[in-house]
Amino acid sequence: MPRLIGCDFGAPRRAGDQARKIIAIEAIEIDTGHYAIETSGFNARLAHWPNDRPGWTIPALRDWLLCDRTVQVAAFDFPFSVPLSLLQSAKFAGRMQVSEPFRNRDAWAKFVASRLALTFTREGPSGEMADLAAFEPWRDTVLWERRSCDIATKACPPLKHIGQNVFAMTLAGTAFLEALQSAGYEVLLGQTVSERSPVLFETYPSLVARQIGFDGSYKKEPVRCLQSAVSYLARQRIRLDFAPEIRTFCESYRSGGKAADPDGADAFLCLVAAICYRNGLAEVIYGDAPPDQRAQEGGIVAPS
Repeated sequence: MPRLIGCDFGAPRRAGDQARKIIAIEAIEIDTGHYAIETSGFNARLAHWPNDRPGWTIPALRDWLLCDRTVQVAAFDFPFSVPLSLLQSAKFAGRMQVSEPFRNRDAWAKFVASRLALTFTREGPSGEMADLAAFEPWRDTVLWERRSCDIATKACPPLKHIGQNVFAMTLAGTAFLEALQSAGYEVLLGQTVSERSPVLFETYPSLVARQIGFDGSYKKEPVRCLQSAVSYLARQRIRLDFAPEIRTFCESYRSGGKAADPDGADAFLCLVAAICYRNGLAEVIYGDAPPDQRAQEGGIVAPS
């Protein structure tokens, strides 16, 4: 049966921290407009998680998706590209000793993936992601430019390296996408994708919450937000069989303690975007970018 994935992504330096932060939730498509979130398969670790690490490392998630070809839609919370202005900038490329501007996302993504192998310095939770340090020249606040879709949705600049370190998510996520794209997944940017191919797209949990009509902060009220999301799907005549163990996880899990972001709620909101996309109930928000800019910067998918 087709499967849909919603993933709250992250790129902490250590493998153990990644396995706490990267939370992915799976819904199985039982029938048109009917989905089940069960405690088996992809979700098994959320129901029975060992060592305080219910999530995934980036390479482990990549390998799972390379093997499980029943996944039809996967929604991720990280920037899929950088601003066109940076892609066209000789100074931006020159910081990494590249003589010419990248000009387009494809060339930039291949460059990043060729230098970021998504491996750790050692086995186990203390292993550190090996190649991120190579991109230090791009850690500069002058590169905190936003794509058109970031401006429209109030999202962070893709190369912001302070706070949640979107910088690391963008680079590691790009290498992650390149591996999946080479295996037949389609990355949704500014183009129409084939209905026959599994699709990967960018979403933004705060935007999903706003688009379904939630009137508060989902980070402060994840339980009420999840209730609103389930009610929203029901109003769209989408049936959701939600295992109580997974729902409780989504409502309560936080990777960094009580004051941290509700990673389980983040992942569920990403899954809501995937379900909406699958049922023709989503839109891609590009901002005011023209088509050629959309094709390079991409857009953010949310319920319409």
